[in-house]
Amino acid sequence: MPYPAAERGTPLAVTVYLLALGAALLFGIGSVVQQRVAFTAPPGKTLRLSLLWWLVRQPPWLIGVGTAVVGNLFSGAALGMGTVALVQPLLVARLLFALPISAVWARQRFTLRDWLGMLATAGGLAGFLVIARPQEGADVEPPVWQWLVVLAVIGSVVGGLVVIARKLAPAREAPMLGAGAGMLFALQSAFTHVAVSHFLDDGISGLLGSWTTYAVAVTAVGGTLLAQSAYEMAPLAASYPALAATEPLAAIGISVVVLGTALAVGVLPLTGFLIALAVMTVGIYLLATSPLVTGQAEVIARKAADEEVAETEREVEELLHDLTDEVSWLEECRTRTRPPGAAAVDRRLRRLDELVPRLDAALEQLADAGGRAAVESAEQAAEQAGTPMPERPAGDGGRSGSTTPARREVRDDLAATLERYEEEARARDRRLAAEAATLRERADTQRRAVASERRSG
Repeated sequence: MPYPAAERGTPLAVTVYLLALGAALLFGIGSVVQQRVAFTAPPGKTLRLSLLWWLVRQPPWLIGVGTAVVGNLFSGAALGMGTVALVQPLLVARLLFALPISAVWARQRFTLRDWLGMLATAGGLAGFLVIARPQEGADVEPPVWQWLVVLAVIGSVVGGLVVIARKLAPAREAPMLGAGAGMLFALQSAFTHVAVSHFLDDGISGLLGSWTTYAVAVTAVGGTLLAQSAYEMAPLAASYPALAATEPLAAIGISVVVLGTALAVGVLPLTGFLIALAVMTVGIYLLATSPLVTGQAEVIARKAADEEVAETEREVEELLHDLTDEVSWLEECRTRTRPPGAAAVDRRLRRLDELVPRLDAALEQLADAGGRAAVESAEQAAEQAGTPMPERPAGDGGRSGSTTPARREVRDDLAATLERYEEEARARDRRLAAEAATLRERADTQRRAVASERRSG
């Protein structure tokens, strides 16, 4: 039996407040834990399912997810006893919990700018929800064309955000991926609403027979992948405000289109909407550019450099694999009873001519990326040690102004660290270059053999 809707000032309303704030606290703690674990993920996993596979094997990350799940139970109970207009603004408090907890955990100072940004983001979003006063629509199955419109819009926006984000620096990429995750989570909520309605009407058969049930799983995986990728590349203050703000706004928009949710209309509500959104936007900007993010520039740069190395190394490995396949095919032609036709051989030769230059360019890019990653790694170590990077060649006593034996020893250690990182990069480059040279030699042998056979034939 459903609970009666809570009214302000009643004991039931107090229960709703406590449940909603408890949910917000759990959401905040869960997000902080997830981000801290995701930030330690190995490079090369951004926007890849391998990131989720790595995360699900980390017990602390599972604890963070479990905490958020309990938060969902709290928010569900609050929504069962109160109205959306009452509960949703209270859930915005997750920002007020998550960001200070994250700053304390990272041993960072939460400045006045951060407080203003956080309050502006949460206040603008809560104001929008209060002004909008969303009212639940009729409980009917939305027509397919409405879902298609929503899917096209959300898919285009999220896809555009990802494409643009991949061209930006990590601290600017993270909020865009966070916004994309918020949109997918909002879509997941709409699918969940319809799937649960089928379950309540027709039981398990209705749940399994509805396409929205499977859409819940797809959007959940997509949203989680975007969110964790954002967490993996920058501190929580860069991505979480955009995610937390986008999710309820997108959910309201989807509900209006497909679920018949009604919003307050008129000149004054529209003016309030615009003001609230402007305040929220300013808050997100303040947080995304605050010392909570910029203060970890060395760490972010190191992760970005490692990510570039991992992506380029993967590209080199794939090119080596493709080139091996093409060369092996040409070599095996000589052992076949019925050799392939000239057209098939020409296609393989053209493929070789395409792969070899790409491989050479990728190897050069990998060498450059490896050098940058080595420098970023040493600079991060220097930042943590509070000592400037040594000028190379090191070992001459260091830079002027740092003549104490202790500081010279620290700088010598940093110089050794840089040399170790660079040697690891050179060893990797030598291994890949040797494989590439062997394949080039085999490819040239096959080209000459084909040309000789054609001349003699």
